[in-house]
Parts: sequence; structure tokens; C-alpha cells
Amino acid sequence: MPQGNLQTRDKNPEGYRRSQSGFLLPITMAPGQNPGKEDDIPEGCPRTPNRGKEDDTPAGYLRNPQRHLIPMEMVPPLEREKDELVRELTEAAKGLNRSIRAYKLRVMADVQAYLERSLARYGVKPRGAKGNLTLTSFNGALQIKISTANRVDFDERIQAVQALVYACLDEFTEGSRKEVKVLIEDAFRSNQDGIISSTRVLRLLRLDIDHPTWKAAMDALRDSIQVVSSKEYLRVYERDTNEESFRMIPLNVSDA
Repeated sequence: MPQGNLQTRDKNPEGYRRSQSGFLLPITMAPGQNPGKEDDIPEGCPRTPNRGKEDDTPAGYLRNPQRHLIPMEMVPPLEREKDELVRELTEAAKGLNRSIRAYKLRVMADVQAYLERSLARYGVKPRGAKGNLTLTSFNGALQIKISTANRVDFDERIQAVQALVYACLDEFTEGSRKEVKVLIEDAFRSNQDGIISSTRVLRLLRLDIDHPTWKAAMDALRDSIQVVSSKEYLRVYERDTNEESFRMIPLNVSDA
């Protein structure tokens, strides 16, 4: 690194003093005060560029994990090189993230516009969220899939569901419907934090049990469902021939 970018131990920024350990401390710092906070840098002191979103480290210094200002010449060369490498790669990742986000927004907007044109032929307008959708190219080789996953939770009525379900279990004759008993006990098994799995509970709706108490329990279960969030997933596929299976084009860095 060029010497012009380094601060020497004999030349401290205005308003700073050097501790015996080499840390840069404001001259107004009281004994015992934590060194190197962001608001300790005096006005007019040069900043080191590209040090992060909220980093205003003076030029010629690096901050250690304790937020102390360390003169660049006291940082081993390989540590300085590693610091620059990590920062450059992180900025590149942020740029890639922005590009992927912009691409997803474009896809959603373009697909929505296409849906509106397509349904307008029949005098129909799209209903809010798109849900699950697949668009395939004319030659059948390319495919765009959009799916929506809802994260659900249950309100206080889940307690009534559990009571009714277990009451139903008590009415089952001994030895009958053993597989149902296993599913029910598994559905309401909580983890170490006392939380039950919504996926396992919702599986109970698939069971075809002709019992009035059971039907009342399932009605209560449907009423207790609360959609707390929704997330849209975008997947892009391709294949060389129509005889082949589609291959997903990875948009995840780990899968690329």
C-alpha cells in the first residue's frame, strides 16, 4: 500500500493521542471510556473509503472487532490484504443481490402484465396474488414457474381443536385406527420451545373420519388458521429436447 495512505505513529490526526498499546484515542477521552467509537472521530479527519455502510474510519487506519482504531502500519500485510479482499467480494455480492432483486421484480411485473392481457380476452381480471403459475415457451424448451408459499399459524381456537381431537380419540375403540392415533399424537407434539408444527397439524385435514366430534374439530381447525406471511418463489427451467426433463437454472450462488 502506498506510504501516502498511511498515518505514522508520529503523526496523529488532529484531536487524537496514542495509547501505550498503539490505539488511537481522542485527547478528550476520559479514563476508562471505550476508545474508537464512531462519534470519537473529530470533524475534518479524513475517512478511509469503502469501509462499510456506517464505517467512517479515518484514512490510514482499520478498526478491530472491538471498534478500536489501529494504524495501518501495525496491521500485518496479509491481514490488510484479506480485509480488502473480503470487502471487495462483499461489495460484488451486494451488486449481484441488487441485480437478482431487480430481475425478480421485472419478472413479476412482466408476468402480471401478460396475465392481464391474456385474461382480458375473456373479460376477466387477475385476482390479487398470482398463486402458482407456469409459463412455457412455444417450443416447450423453456419454462418459468412462480409459486406462492403461505406461512400459517393458529389463533387461540387451536386449543379447542386439540381438546376435540383428543376427545375423539377417547371415543375410538381400543385397537382401532392405530395409524390415526399416531398421526394425532405427532401433530400436537411441540418442540423444546413449546411450538407445534403447523404442517403436521394441517395434515389432519386430509383424514377422512366420519365422526361428529372429528368434523367439529376440523371445522374449528379451519377457522383457527391465520396466514401470517406469503412468499413468492421464482424458478426458471430449460431442456434441450421435449423428451428430456427440465433442468432448473440456478439463481442461488451455492447451486450455480
